[in-house]
Amino acid sequence: MNNHLTESAIKRLIHSNAERCLLLVDSSKVGVRGFQTTLPMQDFAGTIVTDDGIAPEQESLFRERG
Repeated sequence: MNNHLTESAIKRLIHSNAERCLLLVDSSKVGVRGFQTTLPMQDFAGTIVTDDGIAPEQESLFRERG
């Protein structure tokens, strides 16, 4: 999620052209909604990296999606 329309568009473009993507996210932001979706999680092709504060059910969802 993102609160900046231009930044979201740039991030989508980067994701679509990248050979490998990493999503670095603080666990306190997992599941929080923002102004705009940068890229739906089902469309994210890459690795998610977060800290150990993530809720077990969120971690399970990420692991199920690969």
